[in-house]
Amino acid sequence: MTDRFLLLLCAFALSGCNCFVPVEECVGIRCSRLPDGGLRDGGGRDGGVDAGRKDAGVEPDAGSCGVWDGGGVGKCAALTGYVQLGKVCRGECVLYPITTPGVYPTLGACVACGCDLTKLSAKPAQPFEEKSFCDEVVVTTTLPRLLEEAFPGYDGGACVAKGALDYECGLLGMSTLGDAGYARSCAATLVPYVTDVQCRVFVK
Repeated sequence: MTDRFLLLLCAFALSGCNCFVPVEECVGIRCSRLPDGGLRDGGGRDGGVDAGRKDAGVEPDAGSCGVWDGGGVGKCAALTGYVQLGKVCRGECVLYPITTPGVYPTLGACVACGCDLTKLSAKPAQPFEEKSFCDEVVVTTTLPRLLEEAFPGYDGGACVAKGALDYECGLLGMSTLGDAGYARSCAATLVPYVTDVQCRVFVK
């Protein structure tokens, strides 16, 4: 009886508003952003960045990328895109067509814009730049699956648990970073729940 009641309740809710389609009519329910990494949370924390403000340590992309100004987002039950907050991209109920700067249809498009320099580090200490050599670049995160969403083809299965909550995920192998490696490292700093992107050099 309970299952039938829940089924009828869901059918009633969806008939009133197709909340899994990005339409402006979905105004009754806020997006669910679960801080525990629940289904399609897209990242619930903003890393201390207010909308429309660039913090110190944020390096904007040379293109026309902009920090989200609060527009182009509505209310619905499912995440339909991402907004650029300067130091992180956050999942939101994005309205289509997208016309607001700083709003993107995918996490990959969002993280390609900008860089949070405060999350770039090196061990042993050295400048983190295009000409840096790294034996590996490792990302520390609490939600590895968002790296797979941000970088199509990336295999998050190789991530290793580090402590109670964190994971270390290899982003790049041994190489001089170059423009492409530095851009990928920068993009990783904007993925939700990433706290550090580290260039490691093995000292023999």
